[in-house]
Amino acid sequence: MSEEPRADRPRLVVMFHVGRSGSRVVGDLLDQNAAVGWEGEIYRKAMAYRRDGCIPKKAKGDWPVDPEGLLVARLREQRKAFYGFEVKFQHLQSLKIGQGDFLCLAERFGCRHFVVLRRANLLRKIVSSRVGSAIGRFHLAETPSAPTRVRIDPDRTRIDGVDRRLIDALEMFERQFADLDRLLDGRGQLALTYERDVAVDPRVAARTICGFLGVPEGPMEVRYAKSNPFPLPEVIENFDEVRACLRGTRFEWMLEGEGVPGPGGAVAGGPSPRA
Repeated sequence: MSEEPRADRPRLVVMFHVGRSGSRVVGDLLDQNAAVGWEGEIYRKAMAYRRDGCIPKKAKGDWPVDPEGLLVARLREQRKAFYGFEVKFQHLQSLKIGQGDFLCLAERFGCRHFVVLRRANLLRKIVSSRVGSAIGRFHLAETPSAPTRVRIDPDRTRIDGVDRRLIDALEMFERQFADLDRLLDGRGQLALTYERDVAVDPRVAARTICGFLGVPEGPMEVRYAKSNPFPLPEVIENFDEVRACLRGTRFEWMLEGEGVPGPGGAVAGGPSPRA
């Protein structure tokens, strides 16, 4: 049965990303704010709970898997003025709900603040995911002293649980963000990039979000470190093979760097920032 939002519920904040984009460190900074409660990837946690029977760490209350039921259950547990969580496109696909329908659902529960956190260098996102899987940890308190070497098969790369061609995966992420941009047009949104707003100091992103919400910043302690800051040739075992795959494509620039902000704040090789 559908449940309408109550006037006394916290205001929703939804962050979209594809992973390995700095969402954990930014969410942790926001959760330190007296006005913001942040619970991360709630749909991933709910699906893991259904699969493994383990309640998410430090979590209380119910964790139903359906999109609306989970919002109802999680909002019931919140006591701060704002409640934020994160959504990946793959979560919506698993739950069989389109981006547009999910935006309408969030708005029905009072959401007027949508944050889009991109990583311009999507190749590094894919590599970072592979490194996290290899070491069994995706979030670290300290940066490793040496890279973990991984292999990226250009013809069959595991992305979001599906084997894809590397080029197809990069195009898929671009398409998902383009669809989201179209749907968010006219809605209250904030566009951030890992390279510009998180990589040097994640407090930049957290402060920008606080300004977007209209809440005081408060003290912030960065408690997570970069997990894979090394040059790609030092990380990708078959770098020459990956370079040959991307040569001559619009993704070729991703082989060379992280994506460094240039004049005016534009990310080299990546999309221009939007207000």
